[in-house]
Amino acid sequence: MAGIAACLGETVAGIPVYTEEPGSQESHLFVALTSSEQIGGLDRRSKRVMQFCISFYPEPESLTKKADCRGVAEQLFEPLGNIGAGEQPFRLHTMKYEIAEDVLRFYVTADVHVMREKAAHPQTMKLEQEVRV
Repeated sequence: MAGIAACLGETVAGIPVYTEEPGSQESHLFVALTSSEQIGGLDRRSKRVMQFCISFYPEPESLTKKADCRGVAEQLFEPLGNIGAGEQPFRLHTMKYEIAEDVLRFYVTADVHVMREKAAHPQTMKLEQEVRV
């Protein structure tokens, strides 16, 4: 989520980005994880599918709230293609948006491949065996 918030901060300059609901009436972006599931794979591999909702709240005094929402939505499609989060970048796909009650809801889905650490097995000791013939 931090990678998405950082990307939004660079893309939509001048609008604050929050990951917790601020409760203020100013124009802002709010990023929330709406659902997450993990799909088991082979051996230690699995895939985590996460859906995020990016909400844009325009200025309350604005007379063109829906147009403002559409403008922000169109700005988000291109930069949210690849997000760098820590060591591993991930790709966002299935991007869609809706505008309801003068608030933009931009939905994106991310697939992240996860590999569990290999369990450390104790080394076996060498066994010396005496053979009699």
